[in-house]
Amino acid sequence: MQLLGGFNGLGLQGNGSAPVTFEAFNVAKDDLLKAHSQGLDCMLQVALPWFSVGTAAMAHGLCLAVVDATASRLRSNSN
Repeated sequence: MQLLGGFNGLGLQGNGSAPVTFEAFNVAKDDLLKAHSQGLDCMLQVALPWFSVGTAAMAHGLCLAVVDATASRLRSNSN
């Protein structure tokens, strides 16, 4: 495995992504998740939906926390 540099995603400082290549690495046909050249299909049908659900859940939780913090702050300042 060879690491090909870092990842500099805007707003994603906590992301540890980086390009990776594998050379001379064989995977048995029975161990493949999808047939060769079907990686995009797998990503769109398997990984992306779960990523979207997780991102939406995180954003929803964050918004609820912000609304709660704002309401709490407004209540404490009105007394």
